[in-house]
Amino acid sequence: MTASRTTEVLALTALLISTLASAAATDRPVDRDRLTGVVVAPGATTWSSENFEEKKGLISEIAAAEGKTCTDYSFLGWAPGSGGTDVIMPTTRKSFESAGHAVAQKQGHFPTDTIWTVAKEGREAVILWGAVAGSTIYLSCLTAGTAAEPGKTP
Repeated sequence: MTASRTTEVLALTALLISTLASAAATDRPVDRDRLTGVVVAPGATTWSSENFEEKKGLISEIAAAEGKTCTDYSFLGWAPGSGGTDVIMPTTRKSFESAGHAVAQKQGHFPTDTIWTVAKEGREAVILWGAVAGSTIYLSCLTAGTAAEPGKTP
């Protein structure tokens, strides 16, 4: 990772830490990823009300590193005490696989980061999982196909 990329990621991490609590106040509880329609682990809240452009930039960069281009975005967060990534990621992965999505997983740049590429029938998304200040975060972008209909798991 280049020095500028490291600086950018550290700055974004600090930004995410400082806004997680305030974003939860204006965002809403959800049970599905709006891009794929797949049910996520319980306790998720949308996480788009603040720093949306910075979040878009980060997931777009992750997708570009995978040779993909983002077309739509979904950001979710789970509060501290929701079980952490050790509970939330396996629960959500099981939902993706049960819905027929292939899930490819690789390690991100930091020990707390995991990158998924999920795909099913022409729809594909790149997801960056992370842990910030005891919270689990999920930054996702659609890289193929169109977003799912609200409340539907295609």
